[in-house]
Amino acid sequence: MSTFIPLNELERTLSLAMSGRLSQAALMEAFLASDVVVLLDQPPMNDGQLGLAQPLAYRMTDGNIGVAIFTSIDRVVNDDIEYVHALQTKFLWILSIITDGVGIVVNPGQSHGFELPPNGVAMLKTDAALG
Repeated sequence: MSTFIPLNELERTLSLAMSGRLSQAALMEAFLASDVVVLLDQPPMNDGQLGLAQPLAYRMTDGNIGVAIFTSIDRVVNDDIEYVHALQTKFLWILSIITDGVGIVVNPGQSHGFELPPNGVAMLKTDAALG
């Protein structure tokens, strides 16, 4: 496996957290203040809303579905030709539209990523005053 080289401030924070040098709470604060990338099955509407577009999702290790979120466009790994529309947006906005019972998969399949189960997403929404 190749060495992870952070490409932006969020990835530097992720790297620190994964090495144990930064708390999970500090990592979540960094995500709440950052831009991320999601893949969609069709382009978003002109006003930036998803409309009918659906984000790429993965089955998480706990069996739940998680929306795939990438920390950089360069981290996007996608073998599904349906999801070719990349949208860079605020993590906070993505968090606000995730429905109950859905988790998050950050950088799926990569060394510097993680899963946030649905209850973690709900707690993060509460902490961010979104739900």
